[in-house]
Amino acid sequence: MNKVENDRLIWISLVAIVVCPALVVVVALSFESLRADLYEVDFLDVFGELLLLILVQFWILTIAFAQLRAATYHYLITGFSIITLANTADLLDEFVLDELSLLNLLENIAYPLGMMITTVGLFKLSRDYRKLISKVNRDRDSWRNKANRDQLTGLLNRRYFFEVMPDIANADSLDKAAPALLMLDIDLFKSVNDQFGHDKGDNLLRSVGECIRKFCRNEDKGFRLGGEEFGILLLDADTDAVLEAAERIRQRISIIQLKTESGELVSRTVSIGVSFLDKNDTLDSWMKKADDALYQAKDQGRNRVIVAKAISTPSMLS
Repeated sequence: MNKVENDRLIWISLVAIVVCPALVVVVALSFESLRADLYEVDFLDVFGELLLLILVQFWILTIAFAQLRAATYHYLITGFSIITLANTADLLDEFVLDELSLLNLLENIAYPLGMMITTVGLFKLSRDYRKLISKVNRDRDSWRNKANRDQLTGLLNRRYFFEVMPDIANADSLDKAAPALLMLDIDLFKSVNDQFGHDKGDNLLRSVGECIRKFCRNEDKGFRLGGEEFGILLLDADTDAVLEAAERIRQRISIIQLKTESGELVSRTVSIGVSFLDKNDTLDSWMKKADDALYQAKDQGRNRVIVAKAISTPSMLS
């Protein structure tokens, strides 16, 4: 039996030792008073004090089995136990005519002391509860973040992409510039896995993911959509800024180099399709425009940026 269980048994035993005899004595005195008319007892007060005594015992038993911090537990259990002692003395004092009796003195001291200790315990309980809620919220946010992240690259994952994108695609109005969707695909990625192994392929994916994370502003979102395919959502950026950003991320990824065990350098380029959200677009049509532009970039020789429904401009390097 551990210490916590031992403490619970001790407090439950104390409750039984203090309260049960008190109840027996009160019941016996009440019947004797009714039979012989020995005392002027206010039975309404007796009933109220008995009810309070039972209620306090309920709280003690509840606290005894609650999963509380040790300090909070001991403050509450001690405070309520002292209140029990004061309540028992008050109950028995109903049958004592001497107003200066020991029971009366015990009642006057124990009640305020018990209330003060219980108040401290309740304050600690409130503080513990706030800490618990804060921890639950942090854990919930942490698990939600983990569920929305791709484990390899740290980017947002495909599941989160299809969770957040419909709201953006179905927005009734656009506050500033139309959102832009960039679809990226690493050129000839399969050859990295085939020639250098999947570890090097994973390292390349991590490097590309890190590059996209650093590239995105606070309002932007970077996704790994699966395999070597990535997506970037750019918000509040005009057409020229989006095209410049797409070209910049293409150049940054193209200079990534990984060194193999043999000393050989591995690098790959990316093809990018850009699609701006039109008022009549759905998520499917918006994505299809970006995919079509990406396939067009592949067909034109890879390592370039293509805007949906447009021919690449001079700024789009090949």
